Amino acid sequence: MASLSAGPSLTCSAAVTVTLAALSMLPHSHLSLAVPTEHSWLPDDEPVTILGPVQPQDSEVDAKWTRNDLNSTSKIKTQAETNLLPEDITKNPVERDPGASPATPPSTDEVTEDTTEQGAKDTQEGNGTQGDPAGSNPEMRLPGNVKPLHYVIKLQPFINGNTSVHGFMEVEIEVLERTQTITLHGDKMDCDMNSVKLVASDKKRIVLDSIVIDYRQQFMVIRLNSTLEANRRYNLSMSFNYYLLEEPKGAFKTQFTNSAGMLSAVASTLLQPVYARRAFPCFDEPGLKATFDIHIAREKHMSAISNMPLLDTTPMEGQEGWVVDRFNTSVPMSTYQVAFVVSELGYLNCTMQRDVQIRVWARPELLPLTTYAQALVPRLFKFLEDYLGVPYPLPKLDIVTLPSSFPIAFEAWGLILNYDENVILYDAETSTQEHKTKLATLLAHELAHQWFGNLVTPFWWTDFWLSEGFASYFATLALREVEPSWKMEERMILKTLHEVFRHDGLLNHPALRIPMFNPSDPHGAFSRITYQKGESIIRMMNGFLTEDSFRKGIVSFLRAKKYKTATSDDLWHHLTLQAHLDGTLSRDMSVKGLMNTWTLQVGYPVVKVVRSPDGTSANVTQKLYLARGPFDRNDTLDHKWWIPLTYTSQGEADFSRTHDITWMKDSEDSITITNLPPKDQWVIFNLQETGYYRVNYDDHNWDLLTQQLKNDHRVIDVKNQVQLVDDVMNLGVAGDLSFRVVLDLINSLKNTTDLNGFVVISNLEYMNLMLSSTPIYEKFQRFLLSLLAPLYANLGLSNGAPSTFGSHVEYPEVVRWACEFGHPDCIARAKSAYKQLMKDPENSSRIPEVLKPTVLCTAIARGGPNEWAFAWSRYLKAPEKEKQKYLVALGCTRDSLIRDQFITETLGKSHYLPITDAMYIINSLSSHPLGGPTGWTFLQSHWDVVTNTIGDQYYFIKVLLEMATKSFNTEEQRLKVQEFLQCHVIDEATTRFLKPVVSQTARNVAWMHRNYEVISQWLDENGFSDINI
Repeated sequence: MASLSAGPSLTCSAAVTVTLAALSMLPHSHLSLAVPTEHSWLPDDEPVTILGPVQPQDSEVDAKWTRNDLNSTSKIKTQAETNLLPEDITKNPVERDPGASPATPPSTDEVTEDTTEQGAKDTQEGNGTQGDPAGSNPEMRLPGNVKPLHYVIKLQPFINGNTSVHGFMEVEIEVLERTQTITLHGDKMDCDMNSVKLVASDKKRIVLDSIVIDYRQQFMVIRLNSTLEANRRYNLSMSFNYYLLEEPKGAFKTQFTNSAGMLSAVASTLLQPVYARRAFPCFDEPGLKATFDIHIAREKHMSAISNMPLLDTTPMEGQEGWVVDRFNTSVPMSTYQVAFVVSELGYLNCTMQRDVQIRVWARPELLPLTTYAQALVPRLFKFLEDYLGVPYPLPKLDIVTLPSSFPIAFEAWGLILNYDENVILYDAETSTQEHKTKLATLLAHELAHQWFGNLVTPFWWTDFWLSEGFASYFATLALREVEPSWKMEERMILKTLHEVFRHDGLLNHPALRIPMFNPSDPHGAFSRITYQKGESIIRMMNGFLTEDSFRKGIVSFLRAKKYKTATSDDLWHHLTLQAHLDGTLSRDMSVKGLMNTWTLQVGYPVVKVVRSPDGTSANVTQKLYLARGPFDRNDTLDHKWWIPLTYTSQGEADFSRTHDITWMKDSEDSITITNLPPKDQWVIFNLQETGYYRVNYDDHNWDLLTQQLKNDHRVIDVKNQVQLVDDVMNLGVAGDLSFRVVLDLINSLKNTTDLNGFVVISNLEYMNLMLSSTPIYEKFQRFLLSLLAPLYANLGLSNGAPSTFGSHVEYPEVVRWACEFGHPDCIARAKSAYKQLMKDPENSSRIPEVLKPTVLCTAIARGGPNEWAFAWSRYLKAPEKEKQKYLVALGCTRDSLIRDQFITETLGKSHYLPITDAMYIINSLSSHPLGGPTGWTFLQSHWDVVTNTIGDQYYFIKVLLEMATKSFNTEEQRLKVQEFLQCHVIDEATTRFLKPVVSQTARNVAWMHRNYEVISQWLDENGFSDINI
């Protein structure tokens, strides 16, 4: 899956972070600052026993799925074998989680019917699970006493009617342990309990005792009157119905207006991670692979596609205008990989790759905008097949762009689904290079999933970095090959490695291999860490194993585990065998021993290199990097890593020696490196920044590197140039390095590459926030503008009188900071664009979408009441997806009266404002000079209203307070925050929870105490007191 978007789970809201980027991915909460929170939708008496069938609604046509329509499972199953590679015509055993305990077989005594609540609870306990998800089964795992072999799924979605779906499911299961219960998943659907049947392989029907529905764990527990013996097979079947959802969390509906002006409906799916149970009853765990026969009923004027090619189409008996599409039997796959689309979309064929049919689907009128995707996919496909040495096993691949705007995509086997229509569409005349790169990266990522995730699937969600990390890594690798001019590896360092460094250094997330998967918050397995840290440490492995050994080990892993599931240990095993065979890893070392220190621990190290007085040796130490310095100090996190040290020096300047490794063990606090050059020559560690760690040096070595960048930056590899910039700035912010060293190195970059400038601006946020209300802010702006001016000039904006921004601005962050720091041309263009918008409000498309936040904020900040009033009117009228941009921009005003009016009109009067919008307002105000106190003052004055509304959801209170005080950096402000909380927060647990709010201000105060005078003096000494840009 490509996306970090997360929505609320079944029973609790998704976590909210304090960044606008994270907030933008949250749906509007129904919690407002004037309305109490609603209770959970879960019934109080769950689990309950369902006694009777669920009747279909009168408005629906009766579905015609019956048991008699089914072919024999055993006959159908043989068709799947033709889809496998020749050596794979074998059983697909379920691989048991090595950490899971075996299920205890229940008693074989006769069970009498018990339809009470207590009986339901007893059934769960006998089935190896508990009703309380926080109890002995917090991951809500199935008991593991049976495994599925083959499903037949029949679905009839009434997408042009009442959006109901009628379905039938039959699954062949094998009993692994003697049992009197069968537990499977079902969620948000009604099952006809009278239709539930269990039949043995000899056609003998097994008598059922009762069926228990566990709403919280989403289990259907079938209790039997007899015991099922191990190693025997049975067929379980049932009918069910549900309604299509409005968002991609199961089977859902979207629609578009066709060329005739009529609404056209689309039914599709997104079943990852735990939503297959909303599409059909099933054993919804990734380790339980099976083959599938999919049947989709549709109206004749529509089309249906699924994972496999169409086998046949037959009229639907008794329903005029309906047909049933039956698809070929699938290869073994997990339930979450099942997918279908029913629509009136059109398609174009790509160039055939081998004998694989590749098609791109979209709204018919938009198909011409898919030409780049059509040309790119076969090239990516060929690279992945050639590199991985394992042919793509399916006869077709469909790539569908759905008419929706959910910022995600999904890699169903044989059917890639993109849920944001604009991403796949590319217009050579108007689309930016950034958009083209995003499109290509998404397609490459989802294609790589056909091997990593589909062919080999992580056994459980805790290991899903194996899927997402490898898909991300091979997307970069593939695009580096097919689009060499894009310099994808440099882009990966800036957009992936450096971004995840900033996130991972906060230590507020689980390790890469998450310790536990929470189905109530399933998107925790798909965080930035999963994707970006996963890709980064895979790149590091490629570095220390060598490209050749790494590739051979990966191919061995894929071939051994294809159509099966795998854990991290399986990967380590194959890479270790290959590295030992090739001699790239000592026989007394294993990849598991090395990499467990990177996958099982949060954060990453900073390596400190302190050279001897003569320079010829260095003492090298490692410690956990703390992005917030001593305020992150946690004595329980005494982490150490196996670190692959690589280095070069000024005399040789050989940056290709990424495989020449000196290992620093996780048991070593320090090591000594010898044979270094004299003290007048620099050394650089972490060549091409292949290692997942930062590097700090003694001040003398930093001075030598700064001088080199100033004299001739080309001597240093560009990847290490951006490493130096990113490391020096973040080490300075964390308190590990004097800001004099930081500013000297930044100042040496003026005549280097634009990439270095991009690294600088990506790290400006905190420094700017701290200095924005100080007397030296104008000097600081002048300094930064001296670096930004060349970057801005290189954007290629038209010369002459400023009018507006063109559509090809590739680096919106450059424009943002240029306007923020007062670049005259940038401000003039933003104000001009805003005036045009005021004249023609309905034609906002003339402002590039990526620059809209900058244009709105700049015009409001440097405008007056009229500009603010226009934005306010647009906010009130704008569609939901546009409201957020205006809400954030309204907080950019520099007028104190308008700020007070803004917060009064929104937070002060609103009876409907979602809590997420309240966060946007507070965050926007506190992100700009003089705005922070406004939000803080409001929270103080309305504390009772805020806390009564939010109730015991302390996380939201904490986030609001952190946002409101994030710019506070004086001792006076720290004391005020501390005194207020002491007076108004009495409960000990709440006090402990809100402690980070005070710590944040204390950290800011310490940062200012440590750095303010140093920065001020440096700016004066370097002439930024009276420079005009």
